[in-house]
Amino acid sequence: VEFAPATVADVTGGSIDVSYNGTSPAVSLQGNGIAVTLKAPKSESLSAVDAGSTTGKPKNIEISNSSTVPVTLKTATLGAPDAGSFTITSDECSGELLAPKGKCKVAIKFAPPGAASGAQTSTLSFGFTYGANTGNVSTALKSKVK
Repeated sequence: VEFAPATVADVTGGSIDVSYNGTSPAVSLQGNGIAVTLKAPKSESLSAVDAGSTTGKPKNIEISNSSTVPVTLKTATLGAPDAGSFTITSDECSGELLAPKGKCKVAIKFAPPGAASGAQTSTLSFGFTYGANTGNVSTALKSKVK
């Protein structure tokens, strides 16, 4: 018997009935669906570089699964307002099955375009699924143009 609830909630009312000659035993089933939360840094600061430079040093961002169930990560995205100033240089996470207690890394580089100036911000985000449920994990990114 596998318990795979479609919602994060207490589930009751299931049963197993075994028919045979004589008395048929019945077993009641119940379970509690739990929410899965992946862990990632709340924010990361990357070293300042000149606008138009591609020499920024990549910074690794680790995503970890502290739950007891595997999750499937969707594709990494960089969000507004300054997504074009940050680049994913390596990605061990997108599309991967992250095992319970598993970890993966994404390397991000600050490489602002020539017209960029001042403080730049973005968000690295991953959607994920586990069973019939979904979630999201993200890290705020920030840096400055020299």
